[in-house]
Amino acid sequence: MHPTKKRIALSIIIPTKDRPKLLEAAVGSVLDTLTKNNMEVIIVDDGSTPPVVEMLKSSHSNLRVIVNEAAAGASGARNFGVLHARGHRILFLDDDDLMLSGYPEWVCKQDRDYGHSSILKFKGFDRPNKIPQFDGGIGQDLVVAHPFANQAVGLGCGFWVKRSVFLDVGGIAEDIRINEDTDFLIKLLKSARKGIRTLNPGVMVRQHGGRDDTLPHLTHAASASERAGYFNTILIRHASWIATRPDVAIFLLRRQIKMLARARDTKAAYQLFGSPLAKPYRLDLILYYALELFLAAVRRSKG
Repeated sequence: MHPTKKRIALSIIIPTKDRPKLLEAAVGSVLDTLTKNNMEVIIVDDGSTPPVVEMLKSSHSNLRVIVNEAAAGASGARNFGVLHARGHRILFLDDDDLMLSGYPEWVCKQDRDYGHSSILKFKGFDRPNKIPQFDGGIGQDLVVAHPFANQAVGLGCGFWVKRSVFLDVGGIAEDIRINEDTDFLIKLLKSARKGIRTLNPGVMVRQHGGRDDTLPHLTHAASASERAGYFNTILIRHASWIATRPDVAIFLLRRQIKMLARARDTKAAYQLFGSPLAKPYRLDLILYYALELFLAAVRRSKG
């Protein structure tokens, strides 16, 4: 980013690829929330066909469309968007979700390094007739929000972060296609940054499996084996820190075990049982693996 560009309060970044109709609704929900000129919306086109700039109907002075010139994928697109953002804070929104009015303003008032919100889930491909207002309220300190399940959150859950902090921790890992948000959150926790969450919903998250003109969620498209591999990468990359947080260790190990059970990869599961990180929880993990194998078999018999 050019160093002479004037900073503003907030940049809302929306990475997108081949979701023109849902993107239009997402952008519209954000532009409806902007009550100040010190905010901008950046759409990062990650190789859409046709290009977003040719399809987008929305026009607003605070809206920019840029083409991702970094690594392809949601992580690369988000990183590229942050590099071009003018905001002191970055607020992420997925291209198939909707922003609640009042949430961006609440984010700008916080004195923490990062944070997130609760979500409202909805189904369908049409924009709801009415999008509720964000209720505000006092946030909860993420430092004391143990166990890790209360700290862990997806980037699609109203996640925001100071731009300087995002850059200091190295941005989002571009070699992890699924659960990159977990890896990023661990980097924030390791750096002792101060986080906050609000139990009130800041975004509406669309539940869909994709259709002809809309790509499905990555978690729906990725295989269990691939997802297990990404959990393994996170466990190896942050092993020393994870060993100091039993709640984080069991949270991540169970998720990898679940994916290995779905992939029926017993060899990899036994290798995991024998790892130093898993040793304190070995019996729990073996029982959990057996349960997940049974549940996976039941699902296959019903399918």
